[in-house]
Parts: sequence; structure tokens; C-alpha cells
Amino acid sequence: MGRAWSVLLLSAGLVACRANPSSYAPLPPEAEALLVQAEAALQQQAFIEALQLANRAESQAPAHPDVLFFKGRLYTRMMLLDAADSLYHLVAQRVPDYPGLWHNLANNAARRGQFGQAVAYYRKELKQKPTPLAWRGLARAYQELGRVDSAHVAYEMALRLDSTYAEAWLDLAELYEKEGRLQEALLAALRTVNDPELHQDLVSLGMVKKVAIDGGKVALEIELTTPACPLKGKIEADVRAAVSKVPGVEHLDVAFGAQVRS
Repeated sequence: MGRAWSVLLLSAGLVACRANPSSYAPLPPEAEALLVQAEAALQQQAFIEALQLANRAESQAPAHPDVLFFKGRLYTRMMLLDAADSLYHLVAQRVPDYPGLWHNLANNAARRGQFGQAVAYYRKELKQKPTPLAWRGLARAYQELGRVDSAHVAYEMALRLDSTYAEAWLDLAELYEKEGRLQEALLAALRTVNDPELHQDLVSLGMVKKVAIDGGKVALEIELTTPACPLKGKIEADVRAAVSKVPGVEHLDVAFGAQVRS
């Protein structure tokens, strides 16, 4: 796939995000405090420190799902995927509906190129909680498997849940381009560009008035809200940045018109 496979790890909270609070005991306060520190270290990419803190938390709460899940995330960030999956499966034995569990297993399967397995895991996650993130992951796995129709459906579901999901629009733009549907690819990419004053994307606002394509050359006409729009430069820069992410575009011309809106 042209755009790199993004691996977004869900980080369930220590207490509040449990799938079922009665399914296992809460972390002892000292272990919870250690895991909070470990999370901070992980965010700073201080992996050894995070692991040491997590091990101390585990000594206070052996085999606790929250600690195992955290260590699974940590090992994934360290690219120790087999070790991460072993911990996730231990969590699954105790709490099969742990938030983010199947999503993270799906991401790891995708990173190995095991897209069929990734689809199965994403579907398990979606049965628990249908999120835009999980739908996008499923769409990308389908796309890698060549199941284009299924990928379209999954992207549609992701964007139905979050119409501002820029990464899903850009993935969809790539899919359209691969199908030879360059105009649709361009419009999908432009869905990621917002009018800075109206806080909506240019396509939804009807500001994209013309899309002309000649091989790898593209010409766009954007209608601004006022002839003296002070943010014209930002809009043009954002348009160019978005279109640059569409494969096959070699040259872009952007023209602006204006119409005062009541």
C-alpha cells in the first residue's frame, strides 16, 4: 500500500475503561500509581523505564489484566510483537471484552502481513464497540487482501461515524486512485481541508467548483467566502498538501473565485 500502514494502539484506562468492572478486581492503589508512571514513560518513549515500572506494578498485582494489557502495548512499541500478542491472549482468557484488546491484536497481525487474521480480529473488536478507528483498520486490511468492495463499505462506516476522520478520507482517496477514479480521489482528499473560518471541509461547503484532470495534471477552482479572504494562503497551502497525498498527481494548479455568502 502506498501510504504506510499506521498502527494505532488503543490505550485503555487503568480503571474507568474496564469492559466489566465485576469481571476482575481493581488494581491496588500502589500498582495503579506505578502504571500511571509507566504510561508517562511510554509516551516519552522511555521503554526500559516503562517496563521497569510495569514490572513493579505486576509484582503488586500479578497477572492483572490492566498490567498485562499495558505491557502488551509497550512490547508492541518495542516491536516485540510475539511477546505482545502472548500478553494480549492472556488478557483475552480473563477478560475477552477488554477495550482495545482485539484491535491491538489486529494491528499486530497487519504489521506481520497477516491480513486475513487482522480482519478476524477487527471484526471481534467491532462487535464490542464499533469505532471509526476499528472500521478504518478493517478497511485497510480488506484493501490489502484485494477485497475492494468490502474496503469501501468499511471506509463508509468509519466516515459515517466520524465525517472529519482525515486519515480515512486519505486512505479512501488512495483506493479511488487505484481504481482509476482520480476525480473522486481528489474530492476525498479535499475532505481533509477545512475553511478556517467556517470549520467545515471545502467539499461539504460546496467551495470546490471545478476539478479538471489531464493525465497527471490537475486544475482546481476554489470559491472563497469573500474576495479579500485573509486566509487564502493557508487554504491554498492546505489544498496542495492534501492533493500531494493522492498518487498520480504530478502537477497542480489552484485558482480562486469568490462569492459573498449571506
